[in-house]
Amino acid sequence: MSVRLSPLKLSPLSSSRSRSSAPEPLTPLNPRPFLQARVGTEVFIRLKWAQTEYKGTLESIDSYMNVLLRDTQEFLEGKPSGALGLVLIRCNNILYMGSADAVEMTEMEYK
Repeated sequence: MSVRLSPLKLSPLSSSRSRSSAPEPLTPLNPRPFLQARVGTEVFIRLKWAQTEYKGTLESIDSYMNVLLRDTQEFLEGKPSGALGLVLIRCNNILYMGSADAVEMTEMEYK
């Protein structure tokens, strides 16, 4: 007894489906209002250079997105290196910035 398999036939997608599923163009988002809303909260900032991080309270942010932190702690390669107090970080040195609540600092590393 032999079994014969018929070839699988694929139907083309309808033109209405392919046009409706096209991704919408990305709209640029200004991060300044988002950051202004975070003034007074604790943030974590990673610099572009030498694995340096800062954790402190966001005091203010200007039109160039330079950042002023209060009660700042510095971390070099994940290890605490001391309390700095008031710190101004120029915008072009920041690699990323996030909520300090999402980062848990330990003696050896952050999670």
